[in-house]
Amino acid sequence: MSTIRKQEITIAIADDHELFRLGMRHLFAYISYTKLLVEASNGQELLEKLSGKSVDIVFMDIQMPVMNGIEASIQVKKRFPQTKIIALTSFSDENYISSMLSCGANGFMLKSASISEVKMAVDTVSKGNSFFSQELFATISKMLQTKEKPPTPKFPDISIREREVLKLLCRGQDTQEIANQLFISPRTVEKHKANLMAKTNTQTTLQLVVFALRQRIVSLPTT
Repeated sequence: MSTIRKQEITIAIADDHELFRLGMRHLFAYISYTKLLVEASNGQELLEKLSGKSVDIVFMDIQMPVMNGIEASIQVKKRFPQTKIIALTSFSDENYISSMLSCGANGFMLKSASISEVKMAVDTVSKGNSFFSQELFATISKMLQTKEKPPTPKFPDISIREREVLKLLCRGQDTQEIANQLFISPRTVEKHKANLMAKTNTQTTLQLVVFALRQRIVSLPTT
């Protein structure tokens, strides 16, 4: 019986630490359906090397010399709108996370992530979903919900089910996990997500979650 081979996913890495890039290079050699096409030590070098190449996912360090990850992400999204970005970060980058969210990052991953978590990030983002580690998500949630409350927006009505889906998204659950918990199909979950994004004028799950947390549409436990 033949097996179905996953479509090859092309990767770029932008990080100013050579040793880290070397480790990621070996890691993607281990994941058989990925191909590392570009390595760069800063954002400017990344943009130059991306020219003429089709890259599915960029692993983007936030703090780099010459051009940092925030500016590089803005340029990547402008020039290569189909390319997904996974921000490489640490807890010390908290002040930059909001900027990366605004740039349209599709995921956030700690630089200390395990091989299995990198693989999960690639699989999740390549399917058009957003990825964030639970450790980082807790930090992002706390950061957003401890800020001064913004003015109440004119927010359209959302259904009880949409609110349930939104709450689970804000707890970091993916489509299948939400479907299992609410006893609905993954397709129905995706439909609710699409409706929520249309109502909030957001384009990604991460942007939707950030909107919900900032506007206190969903409140998460503080402990």
